[in-house]
Formats: sequence, C-alpha cells, structure tokens
Amino acid sequence: MALPRNYKLGLLNLMYLLINSDGDISEKELSFLDEIKNREEIDDDLFNEFRSSLNHKEEQDIFQDGIDLINQCIDPLKRRAFILLSRTAQVDGSVHPKEVRLLLYSSKLSKMDIADIISIASSTDFDYSKLEV
Repeated sequence: MALPRNYKLGLLNLMYLLINSDGDISEKELSFLDEIKNREEIDDDLFNEFRSSLNHKEEQDIFQDGIDLINQCIDPLKRRAFILLSRTAQVDGSVHPKEVRLLLYSSKLSKMDIADIISIASSTDFDYSKLEV
C-alpha cells in the first residue's frame, strides 16, 4: 500500500521538530531519518519540497502543519507515525524533556494513546513489519 502524501509530510514535520528539539542533532538521528525516508518511501522530490517549506516558518507553524497533516490520516497511520516518532526520540540513547513534551502534546492533539505507543516503540523485539497498515 502506498502511504499517503499527508502522512509522509506530517511525519517529516514532527520528526524535524523532534530531531532539533534538544539542540543537538546526532549522527544516529540523521541515520534514522534516512532509514525512515527509505522505509516510508519518501522520495527526494517530496523531501526537498518539505525542506523548502521550512523556510521562514516558526516552530509552532511546523508543529501545527505536522499535526494537521497527521490528523487527516486514518488511525492506524497515525499510530504508525507516533511509533516512529517515539523511536526517533529514543534513537540517540537519551530522550530529552523537550522530546517528551512534544510527543505528549502531539499525541494528545491526535487522540493517540501515548503509553501504548511508547510501549511498542521501546520494545526490544520491535519489528518494523508489524507497522504495516
């Protein structure tokens, strides 16, 4: 199943905020972003469009765009996005308080159960294939 454009752009907006929230962008985070781009089939054209859209945008606008785009998705896709966002926050080995706040607030606005999402994302036997919609 091809993933919808709004899902991909919403995910990119929120990942951008998560990766930048602690002020330190690690190689692990960048590598994970590349992995997500490949797995979620985000091509270079869409990624470049996303990057261009960031010009002159405030964080709150990026956040609102991400939430609005994710909220257009069906619940299984929303859940998938938040599991990937949670894994993004964890990938560098520490979860910054700003990342926690972003996850909590965004999941609340999207009506997602953050406890369930974190449990799945934190699992040592996490299997990406289980995220299929």
